[in-house]
Amino acid sequence: MQAEAGQRQVTIAEAAALFGVSADTIKRRVRSGALRGMRDARGRILVDVPEDDARQVPRDASHLHGAELLVLRERLAATAAERDWLRERVELAETEREQLRILLGSAQQHLARALPPAPYAAPHERAPGGQQTVSAAGVVSDDLAGSSAAPRRAWWRFW
Repeated sequence: MQAEAGQRQVTIAEAAALFGVSADTIKRRVRSGALRGMRDARGRILVDVPEDDARQVPRDASHLHGAELLVLRERLAATAAERDWLRERVELAETEREQLRILLGSAQQHLARALPPAPYAAPHERAPGGQQTVSAAGVVSDDLAGSSAAPRRAWWRFW
């Protein structure tokens, strides 16, 4: 089926660009009958638009003038250069991070060898000369000179 006289068939994307709406809007208009459309041999929906409107649909970049095209190419080159610079920065940061991990591991090993092991002290007991003592019954008392505080039970001894 061909387009009527004074009509031209365009794809949904071209019709959307021509009318300044989304492709879904064009599909809805075709379904509702506001626009006339049909499927071609490849299964695409072609929309009938007036011939004078169809000339305005750009098919490629040929509608751009030389100066606009030159500006776009310069922007593309600048963006590509920035992308390459950022890629190099990421690679340098990854290399630096790996070197820092190696240095940190080495420093931790040297520190572990250099420091004597910490003496084991139970978390509920104070070091000798400290101010608290724990009795065999689990009662914690403060050894403060002149203190009249009553002994209290350790938190883990409920009964």
